[in-house]
Amino acid sequence: MKITKNALFLGLIAVMVIAAVILNISQWLQGPAEEGNANTSQQSTSEQPDDEQLFACQEDSDCIIVDTNTCCNCKNGGGEKAINKKYEQYWNDSVLRRDDTSCTDTFCVALYNCSSETPVCTNNSCIIPSQTPRIE
Repeated sequence: MKITKNALFLGLIAVMVIAAVILNISQWLQGPAEEGNANTSQQSTSEQPDDEQLFACQEDSDCIIVDTNTCCNCKNGGGEKAINKKYEQYWNDSVLRRDDTSCTDTFCVALYNCSSETPVCTNNSCIIPSQTPRIE
C-alpha cells in the first residue's frame, strides 16, 4: 500500500487537532488558574469604574495586563488589554465572570496569544506597547 504525501499530511493534521481538543478538555476540567500576585489583588476594588478610570494611570506600575475574552484566556486564543490595577477585581468579577456557565459550550483554540510585554502608562492611559493606543 502506497501512502501519499497528502494522506500523511492530513493524518498529521488530524493528530494535532485531537491533541488540541484533549488539551482544552483537560484545562477546562482543571478550571481557571489563579494568576497574578497578592499585592495587586489586595489593592484591587470591585467598584465599577467608567472607561476613563479603568484605563487611567500616572505611572507604568499602575497598569496590569488582563484577558479580554470572557470564555477563552490569552493562553487559549483570547486577547489581552492593559487596565489600571486598581480595577483588576472589578474586571475579573464583572467583565470576565469566569464562573459564568455561558462558557460551558465554548471551544477555545489552543493558541498561545499572551503578550510578553509589560504594560506602560502613555498619555495617562494604560496600554500594551505593541497594541494600537486607545483613541479618546
